[in-house]
Amino acid sequence: MPHDDTNGSKLALGIVALLAATPAVLDGLRHTGSGNDGLQVKIGDSPLDYSRNHGRHVLRLSLIDPSAPPPKPGTNYYAETSRYPAAEPSTVAFADFHTYQGFDGEHVGIDYLSVGSDMRGRKLLTRLLDELFERYTDAAEIDFGAMMHDAVVRQYQKRRASQGGPRIRGKLW
Repeated sequence: MPHDDTNGSKLALGIVALLAATPAVLDGLRHTGSGNDGLQVKIGDSPLDYSRNHGRHVLRLSLIDPSAPPPKPGTNYYAETSRYPAAEPSTVAFADFHTYQGFDGEHVGIDYLSVGSDMRGRKLLTRLLDELFERYTDAAEIDFGAMMHDAVVRQYQKRRASQGGPRIRGKLW
């Protein structure tokens, strides 16, 4: 009697459809690792709750420095507080972002950018955004959202002035 694998075929087709629907996310998951500066790059789910803002699935792109000292107790986002969950140990910077399909292609919305207060001056924001832009070079648009820090505004202006790549949007706060 011939073997009927209808359910297995449906499962395989479902997995293929899922993979095709989320290439940028899966690309980011495949390309985590270390750079030549000793920093590790990881991407996964954000531990913060953004459900009231837009209800989209929010990812976190993190820069991990295994040699970084532990954060000071009570440091928002980096150490556990009563208000916010802690980032992964040794996180020195992160970008929380979401993607969505616009009429002209994939869009990336940056929800939050953070560099640990004791890690500033190491060009970590530049490195973090370089990683994000490298993963989404084919995006139609990257939206910086409301920019509340001078360093973020400078990165926005620099990337907006560069030629090629995604369209850049943002709002000065």
